[in-house]
Amino acid sequence: MVVTDTPDTTTPDPDLAHLADLISMIPGPDDPYFWKSLPSESRTDYIFQKLVPQMQLLRKPNPEPVEIASLAKYLIYFFGSTTAKLHDHIGRQTDIAPYELTGRLWVEDLHATCWRLYVRYHARTRTGRWERKWPEDFHAWWAARRESEPAE
Repeated sequence: MVVTDTPDTTTPDPDLAHLADLISMIPGPDDPYFWKSLPSESRTDYIFQKLVPQMQLLRKPNPEPVEIASLAKYLIYFFGSTTAKLHDHIGRQTDIAPYELTGRLWVEDLHATCWRLYVRYHARTRTGRWERKWPEDFHAWWAARRESEPAE
């Protein structure tokens, strides 16, 4: 067996590659028991309706920022509030005991990875650009604003 550090994705972003590695550790859509154990209020058909197209971006060499932010957002939502039972099920996929602990570590890693991706790529979408929210000459803007406010 040859060990490589080549992720199972074509993306140059190491966090997106890590996300692909995390996803590869859990069952695919052919395991309804796993997906039905997610605590979200959503039915599995809704989960797959949202996730399957999103997961295709992992195959793209240069996915759009909005696609990456969207995938991260859905994964945070679907794995947002997990249970000990789900942790155990995920941990069994890793084959490292204690299963509940390794499953919880997987979920925490997924949350942290998705959050970094969401923050990074949401900021590059039309609504997240910081430049639109903060004036270029902030000090002059702030001084003018303070002068226009009524005295206390």
